[in-house]
Amino acid sequence: MKLLLSPKAEDDLLDIWDFSSNWFSKTQANTYIEKINTCFVAIQDYPQIGKRLDFIKAHYWLYVCQKHHIVYQLQTEQIFIVRVLHQSNQISKIVL
Repeated sequence: MKLLLSPKAEDDLLDIWDFSSNWFSKTQANTYIEKINTCFVAIQDYPQIGKRLDFIKAHYWLYVCQKHHIVYQLQTEQIFIVRVLHQSNQISKIVL
């Protein structure tokens, strides 16, 4: 299945990289983004690997990746990554 990132998810990844590079190092930031990309591949290979979020919004899924939550939708021809959020964020307030 094809994987597509929303503009907000792309911004989330940039923010994650910026935060990581400022607090740790550019090398650490690159390594962390690579780990998130590995999680994207896992979702792509096994689309139902995440937890359903139907109690928040229909057809939404959540996959935990390191200290972040990947929120995604399973669509007919693709997987749509909605957001990549730190675990401290309340998903329901951000996704709705």
